[in-house]
Amino acid sequence: TYRYPITSPQSLGGAAPDVALTYSSSTVDGETSAQNPQGSQLGDGWTYSPGFIEQSYEPCQQDTAATAAEAGDECWDGYNGTLSLNGHSGVLVGSGPGTWHLQNDDGTKIQLQTGGPNGMWNGEYWVVTTTDGTKYYFGADHVPGDASSSLTTSSAWNVPVYCPRSADPCYSSSTTTSSWQQMPYRWNLDYVVDPDNNLTVYNYTTEANYYMRGGSSGGGTLTSYLRGGRLVGISYGWLLKDATASPAVLPVNKIVFGSSQRCLVTSTETCTSLTSSDKADWPDVPFDESCASSGTCTNVSPTYFSKARLTSITTETLSTQSAGSYNTTDTYALKQSFDTNTGSSSAVMALDSITRTGNVLSTASLPPVTFTSAMFNNRVVGTTQPAEYRPRIISIATESGSAVAVTYNSPACTQGSGGNITDSAAPANTLPCYPAYRAPPADGQTMDWFDKYTVEAV
Repeated sequence: TYRYPITSPQSLGGAAPDVALTYSSSTVDGETSAQNPQGSQLGDGWTYSPGFIEQSYEPCQQDTAATAAEAGDECWDGYNGTLSLNGHSGVLVGSGPGTWHLQNDDGTKIQLQTGGPNGMWNGEYWVVTTTDGTKYYFGADHVPGDASSSLTTSSAWNVPVYCPRSADPCYSSSTTTSSWQQMPYRWNLDYVVDPDNNLTVYNYTTEANYYMRGGSSGGGTLTSYLRGGRLVGISYGWLLKDATASPAVLPVNKIVFGSSQRCLVTSTETCTSLTSSDKADWPDVPFDESCASSGTCTNVSPTYFSKARLTSITTETLSTQSAGSYNTTDTYALKQSFDTNTGSSSAVMALDSITRTGNVLSTASLPPVTFTSAMFNNRVVGTTQPAEYRPRIISIATESGSAVAVTYNSPACTQGSGGNITDSAAPANTLPCYPAYRAPPADGQTMDWFDKYTVEAV
């Protein structure tokens, strides 16, 4: 693991947000082709998220009440949730609107609220209150306590969900097994209010897509959903009342996240398109999963991917309230590349370097921290299926000139004729590899084996 912290300017009141880009080589284990799953917007193995709550649904193909036409869609599978929040992550236990708890309860109060102005079914959003009295809002979209506020966060992301059973919450007697609603699958952290009413706001932008809902038997209806999104800014150093004040009161500090297209070329015109003719320019984007609001679309299931990559982070401090201007304190430039030696036709994006530039008294850049990766075969060798390589960091050159070298243990497993693992022996396996069901191209669902790459030395 590796952590690169972003220096957040000190807040006038309350704590500054903890922002850090984190890497874990273990998250790369088991990944298959570069488009499934697609690497993060930082690079494969890297992540940054202030927090979110996710709800999962089941494929309608597994719901006996759903029709054959809905086989590719999502179906209601009961209330559930998983919280990702620094120091308070885990499975949520509860059922429906009201009070929930962490499975490993640490005293955090968790409430599923309804009636919020976030555009989701039933207006559902979450409020998480930790034992120190700090409130974390997920998917609220509007300033807490002011549903009519103009400040919105685009923090709740939706997907069509069928409710084919009469006991399902969005079931309608008029549409019966074809009842459906746009339901949230992710509520992102958007507002944090501490006991002194200091406010931190997280803003997002979303990427919309379409697919043929109810089209598994032919036909279907082009229906929108949010295939993903990204954090674009953090505002802090103000009070809750400032967010809706008149005249406007601006936050003292901002952190701005800048993005570029996940594209090889520099031409804006080419990079903003996403069609089959541009496949070569989008190395790890599944262009065939992108559908417009009209025209031909053969996709009968929602898919989740992004066209964007994070290329800059800028920290800012308010210069004057009256002018509404900000001074830049630091900028962080991120550089990525696409590794093509994956064993398949798609490439995978890796983070190559981060360069910090100070902008207070003068402009000066530190030497970049650089990351060197090597491609490792995720699949256990020994069958006719092709190798599937993904990058893992093997060395780091820091801003101060230090060198970090990482050595991984060699794979210990083989399968197939003469191999030391078999599908039948999976329950008793103690080697650093593991099985998973998958459906490779032109093949049915089978059990396959993947290596677990452990670190020998740093």
